[in-house]
Amino acid sequence: MAKRFTDTEIWKKKWFRELPVKMKESWRYLTENCNYGGVWDVDMGRMSFDIGIKITESEIQQHLGDRIQVLEDGIKWYIPGFCPFQYGELNPNVSTHKGAIKIHKKYNLSNGGGKPFLKGYGTNKDMDKDMDKDMD
Repeated sequence: MAKRFTDTEIWKKKWFRELPVKMKESWRYLTENCNYGGVWDVDMGRMSFDIGIKITESEIQQHLGDRIQVLEDGIKWYIPGFCPFQYGELNPNVSTHKGAIKIHKKYNLSNGGGKPFLKGYGTNKDMDKDMDKDMD
């Protein structure tokens, strides 16, 4: 089971706050169900079933289109902000980043293939240190 960071500040961001409820759930679904490279195999039937309300690709494109990049003629979607949020700077020397880098190379994605992201954590050790601080 994959573990994901959650942006607890997302509810304060205007772009998210102004979304219809089913688009908020769609965004959460995409970020929780994409692979570790930020790519999701488009399955609107499954998304609709899991969320509990019919959702269409056109609705997603209308509300979230600037946050999603369509790949392979629409059968896959890429979330460009996923890896910078989850991993920070992708580093080919960090084992947890290697899979994401491989996915980025496969689809020739921007900021992929070992090119650095400019914000966030660099290694899991940094995350552990921050978690330890929170526990104190």
